[in-house]
Amino acid sequence: MLKLLAKSYATFLFCLCDHDGSLTRAANQLHISQPAFSYANAQFESDLQVKLFDRKAND
Repeated sequence: MLKLLAKSYATFLFCLCDHDGSLTRAANQLHISQPAFSYANAQFESDLQVKLFDRKAND
């Protein structure tokens, strides 16, 4: 049951990030740090064994 909740939360984070267009904006909306949000998304990618985001540095 706990794994299902964790995956549901990770799916929610991914959808929020997609909707907001950035990890930082999505993290701010949830009042969590961007590194914590990024870590959760990286874990979700690892669990799914698929790359969900193209990460690039801001210029």
